[in-house]
Amino acid sequence: MSAVYPRTLTQLRTVHLVRASLRHVSTKGVKAVVAALKRVYQSVSANEAALEQDALETGWGKQYRAVVRLWRGNWDNVIPYFQFPPEIRKVIYTTNAIESLNMSLRKLTRNRRIFGRIPNSVCVCVCVCVRSESSQSQFNDAVNLSPKIMAN
Repeated sequence: MSAVYPRTLTQLRTVHLVRASLRHVSTKGVKAVVAALKRVYQSVSANEAALEQDALETGWGKQYRAVVRLWRGNWDNVIPYFQFPPEIRKVIYTTNAIESLNMSLRKLTRNRRIFGRIPNSVCVCVCVCVRSESSQSQFNDAVNLSPKIMAN
């Protein structure tokens, strides 16, 4: 991506990095490691996150070297996240709400039985609009778009 669009800002999704980290953690240690990882990705700045990453290594580095190695190895793809204000970070992090809407629309249009014997574009559009409208409130609850975000 960066080769084609050099000014593009790319980042690794935090949720995927956390999931990959937890593959290396025993079930007994999951809560404690997740708490340490939260302190890293919920930091106010990249510098604070780096300090929390050092604390993660100090606390869990011996037991879970792979987790620390994973975060250190992907750090350049994580730090772009910290240049945004907290409101924007929440929107970035909660793209799961958008993905959930896309999944439900794909599921709806794939299920051809709801359209009868002759699916037509009008019927599909109506069903998609109804589903989108019902999902809108779920998205709005997940992502509270404040006026501050809209002003930027």
